[in-house]
This record gives sequence, structure tokens and C-alpha cells, in this order.
Amino acid sequence: YYAMLRIGRGAQDSSGMAEDSYFYQNYQSGRSYNMKMGVYFYSHAETTKEAKKEAEYCLGLLEKYGIKPKDLAMPVAYDVEEESIFATGKNNVTKVTKTFCDAIEDAGYTPMVYSSASSLMQYFKHSTIKNYKIWVAHYGVEESGPSYPYHYDMWQYTSEGIVPGANTSKKDHVGNCDINYY
Repeated sequence: YYAMLRIGRGAQDSSGMAEDSYFYQNYQSGRSYNMKMGVYFYSHAETTKEAKKEAEYCLGLLEKYGIKPKDLAMPVAYDVEEESIFATGKNNVTKVTKTFCDAIEDAGYTPMVYSSASSLMQYFKHSTIKNYKIWVAHYGVEESGPSYPYHYDMWQYTSEGIVPGANTSKKDHVGNCDINYY
């Protein structure tokens, strides 16, 4: 078993960047079960300067909890899916993503790019992102696989998975979560 844990998110409007309030609890729980884990950071960056700040914030959270590259069996993913980012154009989206991923790699972690199959095709230059791990989201195509013609490392195939203990708001409630092939 493995899990990709949301570590935090970029700044939304006037609010600042934020750590996921369940991150450390989830990380500790995963460790107690010897689960392979990675993390993802949900981006709101529209410039390379903002992407650099997001990377520094993400790395700061990893440092805060003493999580070193050897402690993560899976990558540190950059979750790029906001329309406001895509509106800045393919060249910029690619530069923003590269800025984050290079900072993650420079710190010794394995970077990964996450987005939908259609967004990966439309808003990212494959020649630039192909050197990172790729996590593609494409639902409802279990028979054929995602419509992404390049190599990918992980596929998110549903957002309606049932995993005991995941997305619980009440003690006995089980919520839906994303499920992936890795």
C-alpha cells in the first residue's frame, strides 16, 4: 500500500499558503503501518517567483517534521490544476512547474508533476516535464487507460474510492478519496 499525502497548498487570493491540517497526523499514521508515502503540494502559483515560494514552503514543512528524502518512498508532487494557472499559457505553466520541481530535486527529493491527461497535453511542454515523474488523472477509462501518449508513473483513475480511515469527518464515517495505480 502507498499514499500520496497533501502537505499543503499555495496562496489563494489574499490568504497565504497553508499546511494541510491533517498532514502530520496522516504521515505518522502511515509510518505506523510501514506505508510507502509521498506528498503533494496543491499549486496556486501563476509566476515562477510564486512557484519558488511554494517550493520553499513545501520544503520547509518537510524540514519542520524532519522528513528527509530517504523517508519518502514516493515523490514530492506538484499538483497543477487551477484554471487561473492554465490561463497564463503553456510556456508559463511549464516554467512555473519546472521552477517548483527543480527546487524539490535540488533539495534531494524526487519531483513529480500532477495534472489531468488533457491538461498535461494542453498546458505543459512535454520536452520539459518528461524528466520528472508524471502523475496523470483520467477517470472513467479503466479499460483503455489514460489518454496521455507519453510515459507516466502514476495514474489517478477515480475520485470515488472507499478507503477505511480516509477522508473521515466523523468517527465511523468513510469518505470518498482518489485512487491511483502506481
